[in-house]
Amino acid sequence: MRRALQAALFATLAACEAPAATTPVPSRPLLPVLEVARDLDPDPAVVEVHLEAVEVEVDYRGDGSTTTAAAYRDAGRPTAVATVPGPRIVAEVGDTLVVRFTNRLTERTTTIHWHGLRLPADMDGNPAVSGAVYPDESFTYTFTVRDAGLFWYHPHVDPDEQMELGLYGPLLVRAPDEPAVDAERVLVLDDVDLDEEGELRLDMDADDIALGRHGDTILVNGRERPSVEVAAGSTERWRIVNAANGRYFALALAGHEFVVVGGDGGPHPGAVATDELLVAPGERYDVLVNITAEPGSRTWLRSAAVDRGHAEVPAFDVMELTVGPPPSSPAHVEPTDFTAPVDPLPADASTPTRDLRLGEDLEHPTGPRFMINDELWPFNTPIVATRGDLEVWSIVNEGDGDHPFHLHGVFFQPLDRDGVAEPQPVWKDTVRIGPHEKLRLAVRHETPGTWMFHCQIPEHAEGGMMGDLIVAEP
Repeated sequence: MRRALQAALFATLAACEAPAATTPVPSRPLLPVLEVARDLDPDPAVVEVHLEAVEVEVDYRGDGSTTTAAAYRDAGRPTAVATVPGPRIVAEVGDTLVVRFTNRLTERTTTIHWHGLRLPADMDGNPAVSGAVYPDESFTYTFTVRDAGLFWYHPHVDPDEQMELGLYGPLLVRAPDEPAVDAERVLVLDDVDLDEEGELRLDMDADDIALGRHGDTILVNGRERPSVEVAAGSTERWRIVNAANGRYFALALAGHEFVVVGGDGGPHPGAVATDELLVAPGERYDVLVNITAEPGSRTWLRSAAVDRGHAEVPAFDVMELTVGPPPSSPAHVEPTDFTAPVDPLPADASTPTRDLRLGEDLEHPTGPRFMINDELWPFNTPIVATRGDLEVWSIVNEGDGDHPFHLHGVFFQPLDRDGVAEPQPVWKDTVRIGPHEKLRLAVRHETPGTWMFHCQIPEHAEGGMMGDLIVAEP
């Protein structure tokens, strides 16, 4: 008995003396988990949510200080508050999505554009097609979600200001039987420019015009450079969207790599490992991250410096990771569990080609101009196509700065850059075109109606780099 007691005592003392693997105390406010919008329809094939756009005070820094902003509120929850980003809308492929939207902004008309979704033209949030939603008025968006992946929603009325104010949110469409991972995170990247009183600066300087508005406060899920706890040895799935006006994120995590398994249009046909992931405004990426750091350590997700043509944006910290003990039952997944075949569009030398030239004139006497084929929106010539047509768009960036190009209502496939073929066919709706770079993409026009295409940097789109695509019935 005495030996048993002695053994127990020695074991207790040894446990006390042994260094415990603990999670370090975060040095930053915690990463917010975006609340899922309440589904108001009992039908499992229908997701119905009610969003309101409202003025609100938000705490970007997590220290109790507030900034006057605009944001979406989940009106289906009586106690919900408006948040930046807005609530996470979650549906499954094939669901009917019904979004009852009410504009509670006092002076601004607005819409909701469903960035990346294939849907009817009158549901796309183009104010020229469906009209703007005036203060205290409502509009109901109804459509079927056809594709799995991460998408996002934001206005298409004065987007340079309304997105900067905080009107944006993620929409996650799940595929059937998605593989389980140790942790899944939706990461909405953004930045804002705050003055000495902590309020938003909405005026622009020359750099904001040339590059798109850059802020001094880096946000992930609406919180400045937050901290998140991860488990050593775990596999995490990060679904990333860049909601910033002009800032690029060249993401890197020291000692780790990202395995890219999907993007704008859902799964990729093959996984690609990379040490750095460049995410332009509007783009989304689906990546796997194996946490190899030791328990009790701390590391940072950083953005490397990015050459924007007009200027190099220096490196900066994005999010702190504190590493805790391994999961008790770690997930066992392979990257191929998340990929899916993508059939290449059959574009060849005989496929009709459209030539688009992106231009800029920052010294024009009437103010900076951003053009497509030397024309300024809304006075440019629309592109007219027929439903079912397969085309190649040859887009040349003639300017000294880069432009993320976005086409509404359809996915396209990048073919080659400056004559160098893309490594695999993937579905995109937003793609970066660097200074003086030529990108060719293939697109099949699927849905009749009037669609927008533009630089995703809203300051450039509002400055003229936008056009209309009219898809007619055969």
